[in-house]
Amino acid sequence: MNNARYTEVQRFSNPWISLIVIGLAVLVAFLFVNQVIMSTPVGDYPLPDPFLWTLFFVFTVTCPLVILNMKLVVTLGNDRLSIVFFPLYSRTIRYSEIHRFETLRYNPAERDGHGVQRIPGPGWAFTTHGLSGVLLTLENGKRVLVGSRDASKLFSELRDRMPED
Repeated sequence: MNNARYTEVQRFSNPWISLIVIGLAVLVAFLFVNQVIMSTPVGDYPLPDPFLWTLFFVFTVTCPLVILNMKLVVTLGNDRLSIVFFPLYSRTIRYSEIHRFETLRYNPAERDGHGVQRIPGPGWAFTTHGLSGVLLTLENGKRVLVGSRDASKLFSELRDRMPED
């Protein structure tokens, strides 16, 4: 069994996500500065200042930090596979829980894009971009799709770490 660690880090690479986040941040900052800082209400029915403070914090600080720092980290250790979708989710799967695994090409458009999501049947998909990954079928029948830039490398590293039957 291979004792070395294998780690793959993936980030969202879609520029439209960054554009949407930055666009929302600029819009909310504009409203906040005009209404709260310059005391000039925006529109016929301006939002209450406390609500603008909340929007400002959420859309100019929290959302950009979370969305622009999201990443998928897949780590193969001595006895387990670790999937971390930072900062939202993490999961550890012991190799002894894996019944079988295979490389898979998939279409993200059929799965509503990338991210953490349910897959048909009992299971979850963890992807950031690309069209390939490793599909794990666990002993309990659940499935986990782990997206990868190099699915064949992830597959071979996982195969090298699986316990001998």
